Amino acid sequence: ALSKDLMPRYKNCFFTHLCKDVLGGNTKTLFLMSCSPILENRFETFKILKFSKLLRLIYCNPKINRQSIKEWSIMHNALRLKYDRLYDELNAQRKIKSAMRNSKKE
Repeated sequence: ALSKDLMPRYKNCFFTHLCKDVLGGNTKTLFLMSCSPILENRFETFKILKFSKLLRLIYCNPKINRQSIKEWSIMHNALRLKYDRLYDELNAQRKIKSAMRNSKKE
């Protein structure tokens, strides 16, 4: 399931495709599996055990993202401005819908 550069092939398995955002790269991932002792669930249990075995082969070397307070402040301000703009747009749309509802009632 791993290529020579030790990255998972995400399309080979449904589970890796689901988890592609958290496997590999600059992440630490904890995978908890749930196995059922019930005979009816044996195929799902075997699938998850096989998948867990493949996950053990993945090695990631996560690094701490270090950014200065100034960089965080710039990002925060930009996100705040975007939030305020979107909030204003939402309120404007609400006012338009409210006005349309009121005009239909009359």
